[in-house]
Amino acid sequence: MQTFTDGDRIKIKGKKWMHYGKVGTLKQAFEQSDYYRTNWPNYADFLVEMFRRQHGDKYEAWAIQSALIICADPGFYDRKKAEQDASREVKDGEIVLVDGEQFKVKFNGDYSSIIHFYRA
Repeated sequence: MQTFTDGDRIKIKGKKWMHYGKVGTLKQAFEQSDYYRTNWPNYADFLVEMFRRQHGDKYEAWAIQSALIICADPGFYDRKKAEQDASREVKDGEIVLVDGEQFKVKFNGDYSSIIHFYRA
């Protein structure tokens, strides 16, 4: 079983091509935000509010797609290619560990949030 943490590079095969992104989690967002910790006394209360904002869609982690960039620096593309090569591939429906907890991968399509992770 693959293990990921907030900020890890990830990739998933879409219908036509490979999508590359970076993992993010509600837990890390809560722990790193003074605003969240001030307004919600604990992570469980924070989750209730986030799930409400997600209109009942209860994912606690995601992968945001890497943006396409046009750049005059040819070395930039080499660095981006190295990042893509270092990304670990997951498959839709696969069970993975994110921050030590089991989640099921769901490919979200050609959107900025390419993957949602749901508790397994």
